[in-house]
Parts: sequence; C-alpha cells; structure tokens
Amino acid sequence: NPNKLETNYDVIICWGVLHHVDPIYWDDFVTSFKKRLNNRGILIIGGWDKNDVEFTNTSCRISKVTKAQTWFINTVEKYIENGLFLLSHKETFMFTEPSYNINRTFTYYVLI
Repeated sequence: NPNKLETNYDVIICWGVLHHVDPIYWDDFVTSFKKRLNNRGILIIGGWDKNDVEFTNTSCRISKVTKAQTWFINTVEKYIENGLFLLSHKETFMFTEPSYNINRTFTYYVLI
C-alpha cells in the first residue's frame, strides 16, 4: 500500500501489481505514488496490456489472487491525459507464460 510509505523516493517501481488491485483503489494508489516521488522522480509501472489474452472482449477481468475485478495497465494512460504524470517511455512485449502455455502481453510505462 503506497499510503504506508513514509519517505520520498527518486524511483518507485510498481511491477505486475495493479491487476490485483480493485479499480476503485487505483486513483488512490497512483496519486500516492506521485506524492512519494522526489522532484523529478520517476514511476516505473507495468502490468498486463489490454491486448493480453486475459482481457479478450472485456476491459476488466477477475484477479486470480484477490478474486476482485481489475483493469488492464493501459488505464494508466488516463493519469497521463489528466496531467498527473508525463510519459517518458512506454513499451509492450509479448512472451509465452510457461505455466499456462499461453501468449501474454505486458506493457510498462516510465512516468515522470
């Protein structure tokens, strides 16, 4: 929980986490990250892309861990559009997940 952070950082990495967080908490998480970044700090945030097999024909899915509905990572773009962050870099990559033998699509953002 980023609200429990007690100091500021130059870099915060949130990798493969938000798909386990109920969407009603996303705004709180992301704004908390912003508050905990030093001036000119960066947030590296990544997760399953909207083109991932788990999101076929839907904008949400149920987390296998929390059993709650979640969004794909591209939803982070709304924080860029509303001016909370600037986009420094974005990259999408695909890989085969061995445990399920399915192709996955993952995107990460570097935000300032």
